[in-house]
Amino acid sequence: ERYGGYSGQTEMFSIVGVISLFYYYIVCNSRTEDPEDDDVQIFYPPAPEDLPAALTFEQLREYNGQDNSKPLLMGCKGRVFDVAAGSDFYGKGGPYQTFAGNDATQAFAKLKIDRAYCNLANPMEGLSAAEIDVLNDWYTKFDMKYPKVAVVDGWEEGDGTP
Repeated sequence: ERYGGYSGQTEMFSIVGVISLFYYYIVCNSRTEDPEDDDVQIFYPPAPEDLPAALTFEQLREYNGQDNSKPLLMGCKGRVFDVAAGSDFYGKGGPYQTFAGNDATQAFAKLKIDRAYCNLANPMEGLSAAEIDVLNDWYTKFDMKYPKVAVVDGWEEGDGTP
């Protein structure tokens, strides 16, 4: 019999499709007006060993990539990652620079490049199951690629909830 609902494969392809379109949109819209600017890479120092174990939103904002003498940090699901290795994306002039210096949990879940979705007191609140899946995909990517250097103050260490 044929069911009226979607299969798990259809849902997975939809999620992958949305992520792919989001990535394509970011890459296509990340070009600067001056082609010579594309060759300039900004380097950021690694997070210092004396960085507090938990950062408030205000403290995290200090590491937003605007000052390349400071580390480039970004939060997702309450974990703070040193994203200097991805400075082309998260550093000054990068397509994801909005997320640097912020906990972008809900922005990643909703695929929104908008600071209004960053640094929320309860960023998991109101997320659909599909949005949580998208968020978990982003988190896994960050966890595999970038070192965790702190947590966002107020998040529990173990379960990724505030």
